[in-house]
Amino acid sequence: MSAGPIQILLNLIIFIALPAIILWALFFRNKKAAVEQRVISTQETQEIVRAYAQVLGEDGAAVMRDVLDLPFKKKVISDALVDAIGFEDSSEIKQQMLNGFIWLSNFQVLTPDEKDALSKCETMCISENLSNQVDELQELSSAFDIQSRVAKRAQAEAESRLEQLQNLGLS
Repeated sequence: MSAGPIQILLNLIIFIALPAIILWALFFRNKKAAVEQRVISTQETQEIVRAYAQVLGEDGAAVMRDVLDLPFKKKVISDALVDAIGFEDSSEIKQQMLNGFIWLSNFQVLTPDEKDALSKCETMCISENLSNQVDELQELSSAFDIQSRVAKRAQAEAESRLEQLQNLGLS
């Protein structure tokens, strides 16, 4: 028994056209959602960059910091900096924002032990009165080991951020 023209048309619709329409709709819905998610106003971008710059400029702030010290999520700050860099005319300010983008890598998720170790390292580096007590030196050695591990994570992220800037043509 051969299929009639209506049966052939229904098969075409069910097996070819309908999946194509569904895929097309999903693609454009996801594309639209991504565009809506990415679009933030110039004013919001400026506020995010300004708040991040304020955190960077805090007196006595450590080089290695907890990600919780940031005023917004790292990704939000990163996206705002990329947007701002793209619109900035001043090469000096653009360079500061490029540096700030890389410096985001200094903000890491830190465990309580890592926070404590980084604080000790910073205190000891600032202190001129390092005693010769063995316990303190061992504790300091351990703290510097932890600082080294956090610094390696930050360095890897900084390299990734630099590569990201290069891929965007912003470096």
